Amino acid sequence: MDPAVTSNITFNETGLPAGTLWWAVFGGVQKNTTVPWINFTEPAGNYTLSAGAADGKAAWLGAPWGYPVSSANPSETIAMPQGVPSLLVSFDPHYSFTFEVNGPEPSSWTVQLSSTYTWNCNGLQSSCTTAPVGTTNGTYEMFAGGGIGTLQPLPNRFLATVNGSNFDQILTFANTSTNLTPIAFSESGLPRGAEWNVVANGLDQSSGVNTSLVYEPPGNVTFAYPPVGSERAFPSSGSVEVSGSHYTASYGEPFEAVTFAPPSQSVYDVTFRETGLPNASHYWRVAFGQSLLQSSSNDSVTAYSTNGTSAFSVLPVSSPFAPVPSSGNVTVAGRAQTVNISFSREFDVSFVESGLPSGVSWSVVLDDTRLYSSSSTITFSEPNGSYPYTVGGVPGWRVATGNSTGLVEVQGGNQSVPVAFGPFAYSVTFDETGLPSGTNWTVTINGSAGSASSPSPISFDEPNGTYEYSVTTADTDYSPVSGSLTVNGMAVYQTIGFASPMTYRVVFTEVGLPTGTTWSVVVGGVRYDSTSNTIGFPEPNGSYPFTVGIVSGFEVNRSNGNLTVDGSPAVEPLRFSSMPPGAVIWGLTATELDATIVGILVVIVVAVLVAALLARRRRRTATTPPPSP
Repeated sequence: MDPAVTSNITFNETGLPAGTLWWAVFGGVQKNTTVPWINFTEPAGNYTLSAGAADGKAAWLGAPWGYPVSSANPSETIAMPQGVPSLLVSFDPHYSFTFEVNGPEPSSWTVQLSSTYTWNCNGLQSSCTTAPVGTTNGTYEMFAGGGIGTLQPLPNRFLATVNGSNFDQILTFANTSTNLTPIAFSESGLPRGAEWNVVANGLDQSSGVNTSLVYEPPGNVTFAYPPVGSERAFPSSGSVEVSGSHYTASYGEPFEAVTFAPPSQSVYDVTFRETGLPNASHYWRVAFGQSLLQSSSNDSVTAYSTNGTSAFSVLPVSSPFAPVPSSGNVTVAGRAQTVNISFSREFDVSFVESGLPSGVSWSVVLDDTRLYSSSSTITFSEPNGSYPYTVGGVPGWRVATGNSTGLVEVQGGNQSVPVAFGPFAYSVTFDETGLPSGTNWTVTINGSAGSASSPSPISFDEPNGTYEYSVTTADTDYSPVSGSLTVNGMAVYQTIGFASPMTYRVVFTEVGLPTGTTWSVVVGGVRYDSTSNTIGFPEPNGSYPFTVGIVSGFEVNRSNGNLTVDGSPAVEPLRFSSMPPGAVIWGLTATELDATIVGILVVIVVAVLVAALLARRRRRTATTPPPSP
């Protein structure tokens, strides 16, 4: 095996309540989960594997039989990548089978379970008991064989029903050198293990299990069922035509069913009637209670039942036909019952995946049946109809196009449903601190940019991964910020802290004022006072208007202007000079005083003129005689 080659193996769980913690150990690496699957990717080599659950249930690897990994056999070893791509981890109860030999004992013989698992029973053994190998409750088809020469097991095919306990089966080995065809007789109604008989062509054969095989040459075979104690058989007799070539076809020997019931109980016909199969060459079979019913030449099979409810299941026939319904219950309450079975042709319903990395396990549930795959295609077989589907979740991924749920319409042809996966995106949110309210700021990540006005956050949606980001502001006093963050299956919140902008000391210096004199400047609307010869305060870069306050008796060389801060401290020198003695009256300079006096004199002259004009008018009015009448 090439160690550079990697392969994937998926453990698929069944039998645990939803949300139960379980784990799988592969090559010494343990992974825990509460979902129904665990995936490993490993290079070529031999690996031990095991599994377990938090609720203490024993685990079984294989589907539905295979490697037990209970306390008695805690682990198994498989080869990668030659090993199977997926394993079923079953936590359901499991049961064993015991096969007992009646008659001549063969030197070796085998038993096969549902055409899949074979037990080898070697040596002159009167019984062969299997270890529990993952067999859960259900009905299984069993095949016995491997005798020496003409010494063969009877029956060589039978049903094994497991229902909460281990299963026992008696096998009779007999000489089958003649051209014999087996006929299976199955009974229901008797207690488990009760002995009953079938007389075929005058020969009596007894059995202690629910299925008995009688080997007969080609031709018409008549049979009868003697009563068992007080219980009588329904039907009590019958016949079947045996053709050696006919019954060696796909489903083997014919089956006949009998029901035993006491005289006090009435027995009624239960008929299963089929439609849809194209011709009589298709065998179809029904498991009803403990009986197996089979038909090839007729469109119906009949069983017999006392009052009560019994389960039935229709066994699969040759592809591409499927029975509807395939299982159910029949309730007999004082009259015969008929169950109609419709066989429909099946078509492929394929779900074709894209976007997932190679070897990642995914699943689809179609009409309540879930299938898993580590390849790109999952295929179901369905007859015409409408079927709901759900694409199972894959950690870190989502269905990127289309819906993860929907309906598939099967109408006389195969169907293909594309499923495109994309990385699941998680919220990535940036918050800022330190910016003045209303400042615009921008974040760029993974090729996308987002902007907001402080203090509003900026959000993105990103899949799992590590990303570089950069942050800038409209206010150039604040330096850009950069960094990286990792998205790993959850939302990410990143705080960006902006430092206050750099400030520089602004100093106004004065000369000319007596020590202790109060003077002031107003910068950007803020007044600063001092009794020393300096006024200083910090300011960031910028241009600031200023005004120098009036100091009585002094004039300043620059009473207003603009101060610029540009990356270094700024100094603004001021020179005060005193006015000449007597030049200040009422706090005014000589020039200001002259202007004031001139203004006052003008006002006085105007007032005198106005008063004289008004007096003259009054005198003229007083000396003028009144007009004649």
